[in-house]
Amino acid sequence: QVEPGTDAFTWGQGVAPDARFVNMNGLELQPWPPADFALLTRDAVTNGAQVMNNSWHDLSGPGVGYTAIARRFDQLVRDPDPDSEGLDYLVIVFSAGNSGSRASTITGPKENKNTIVVGNSLTFRPAIGATDDIRGVATSSSRGPARDGRLLPTVVAPGTDVAAALSNFENELDITPISGTGVPDPNNPGKLIHQYTFLTGTSMAAPHVAGACALLIQWWRAQNGNQDPSPAMVKAILVNTAEDCAGGPDGKGGLLGPIPNHNQGWGRVNLSNIF
Repeated sequence: QVEPGTDAFTWGQGVAPDARFVNMNGLELQPWPPADFALLTRDAVTNGAQVMNNSWHDLSGPGVGYTAIARRFDQLVRDPDPDSEGLDYLVIVFSAGNSGSRASTITGPKENKNTIVVGNSLTFRPAIGATDDIRGVATSSSRGPARDGRLLPTVVAPGTDVAAALSNFENELDITPISGTGVPDPNNPGKLIHQYTFLTGTSMAAPHVAGACALLIQWWRAQNGNQDPSPAMVKAILVNTAEDCAGGPDGKGGLLGPIPNHNQGWGRVNLSNIF
């Protein structure tokens, strides 16, 4: 995350700047939700993906429990392409939702067991007037427990005032772009493209963790003869190296208790505790 006025080259590098990605807009599938979400995971692994970020919900609302779609994603973590021979590989990350701050507000289909579910922690961005305690959790961040009592979210990550690519669609240009970003559109004089804007939500936090998973896979391969860590191992490393945010604001007028809890899960992802 860079501040306005800095070298434009640093905008958009993200957590894993050398990673390649495949972009799929599953929300345009008709009907929604699709009959089988393997359609998305199959396309991901077919195009070489090892990590899949999901910043969406299935319209079932918060606190709906372990639904059939949640169960399906548990199966797809084990085998994201059921039509191929053998077991394929994909780490699946989900945003927790923005229905907080009450308990049991994880949006569907994220009360599953094998994915990594991410809440929204605060960020310190004084250049834009954001001076939050980074140990805190955003008020809007969805909380656990799951309806069956399991701990959720898995972890939290920075999702507040995050620099994000600004859509070039005309109907979305009412969002304020960040001054100093963008380049002239060669096909539309006077218009800028490749601009950024600051956005907040678990949809911004989950990609931080997806990027962290990509780095974890790269690191694990280097240590283990180019073998992939299982999705369960990636999740375990994130859980066991997360930073406890106890004492920070809980987004409900109080302070966070020690991990694990249903506000921050196992804490804020911190790659410096791993590498």
